[in-house]
Amino acid sequence: MNRTTRPFGSWTTEITPDVLASANLRLAWPEILDDGSFVWLEGRPAEQGRYVVVRQRRGSPAEDLLPAPFNARSRVHEYGGLPFAFFGDELLFVGDGDQRLHRATSSAAPAPLGSATKFRLAEMRLDARRHRLVAVAEHHGDEGHPENGLVAIDLGNGTIEWLLRGHDFFAAPAISPNGEELAYLAWDQPHMPWDAASLEWSVSSPPP
Repeated sequence: MNRTTRPFGSWTTEITPDVLASANLRLAWPEILDDGSFVWLEGRPAEQGRYVVVRQRRGSPAEDLLPAPFNARSRVHEYGGLPFAFFGDELLFVGDGDQRLHRATSSAAPAPLGSATKFRLAEMRLDARRHRLVAVAEHHGDEGHPENGLVAIDLGNGTIEWLLRGHDFFAAPAISPNGEELAYLAWDQPHMPWDAASLEWSVSSPPP
């Protein structure tokens, strides 16, 4: 074998930064659905960092639920959060490009739910009794800082209404099994959540 001596860092190699990055999948938000299937979010450097919702049913191979170029990513608080939820067989997800809520099924391509708004959404939780999602929201108005809170999203027409405001940040909404109570984390500037977050709860309005 012929050997060539080169200065440090100047040799050629087939192991490029692209090769290293493309093998580094980012896995997040694992969850088991009511039907026993396993879902998660998968970030793929080889697809320009696209985030795909993946599902694996028991005894079956994993399947992508988002065709290219759809990208499920929330920009709430800039760093984002859980960008998808399920309503039966429907996948609801935040699209990275427009930050709108989309819905997708096995028989229909993803399409926006409702009209465009100035809300960014994340951590959506299904409130099936009221046919809605409860989500962390960040509203970007024309002036000043964004306003944060919890919102309700109608699954029929996509309209968004404030449920709770009054803190600088909200996170981790959770609905009680009977659907009558809503718990969440909240904190205010200048604190970080690990310093001064409070666990609070609210009584939900009765279903129609």
